[in-house]
Amino acid sequence: MPKSWILALFLLFFAVPSPATSDESKQVTLQGCLQRSGWQYFLNERDSTREQLVGYSKLKNFVGHDIEVSGVRTVKSISNTPPGGASSVILQPVVEVKSVKDLGKGCAAAN
Repeated sequence: MPKSWILALFLLFFAVPSPATSDESKQVTLQGCLQRSGWQYFLNERDSTREQLVGYSKLKNFVGHDIEVSGVRTVKSISNTPPGGASSVILQPVVEVKSVKDLGKGCAAAN
């Protein structure tokens, strides 16, 4: 193979921009009312979408508040294996929260 072909392939490979990484494409900013059910936290958005929030230890301070959260969409695996049964896992979509902003308005929240 001629050197010019090798150089052309090399330049083509490194000149093409890489697509966004999976974490970058899953970053979200959401607004809504923070509610709690047991030990789980949910954000009820204005369009009636409900998102489970994880990974932020101070969420309890914002229950009943309108908030804005920034984070990454991800999946949490939950074991669903019955005693003595075959291994089973449920994949639950969640938002791993990186930051919270209190929007200063109260909302109806379930405890």
